[in-house]
Amino acid sequence: MKNMIIEAIKQANSDWIEICELIWIVKSIGKIHNLDEIKIKVLQLLELLLQQGLMDIGYIEKNNGFIAWETSVEDSLLRVKTEWDKLNREPEIGEIFWLANTEKGHIEAKKYL
Repeated sequence: MKNMIIEAIKQANSDWIEICELIWIVKSIGKIHNLDEIKIKVLQLLELLLQQGLMDIGYIEKNNGFIAWETSVEDSLLRVKTEWDKLNREPEIGEIFWLANTEKGHIEAKKYL
């Protein structure tokens, strides 16, 4: 899981990332390709990124950029799972959420760039 965390914060060091990047990380680094297993692993990865204070979860607003959700980690994860379950497929670019590195995330990412 550590390599997945590192890859996520590296990708988000220069721009916001979204769910498709986490899915790609799980598929490429975790070698997971079953949709149910991908969802579980993405949620686990997301939980670690948020709990460790490496990233904020939110959405993109046209004129304001990244806007963080004002929810707890648990509520954010429940929201992601619920919205993903409603899709009944792999999310596409821009769906469900976006992630931005926190200052801590940027500092950690620079160790690996």
